[in-house]
Amino acid sequence: LALLPIQEGEVITAVGNAPVVDIKNFEDQFKKEIRKNTNSILLTIFDSNNQSKFIGVKIK
Repeated sequence: LALLPIQEGEVITAVGNAPVVDIKNFEDQFKKEIRKNTNSILLTIFDSNNQSKFIGVKIK
């Protein structure tokens, strides 16, 4: 995730359509999406201005 365009202070609030509660939950949801054999995973992110953005993470 180090290469994602996520800045300090931004918060990942969902992986796919599943809400993220904490880091462990994020990891579990991310792994679950990878196991689905999908080509990409959608992340929902809120920035410091409470603006939401969506980032698609391509899975190799």
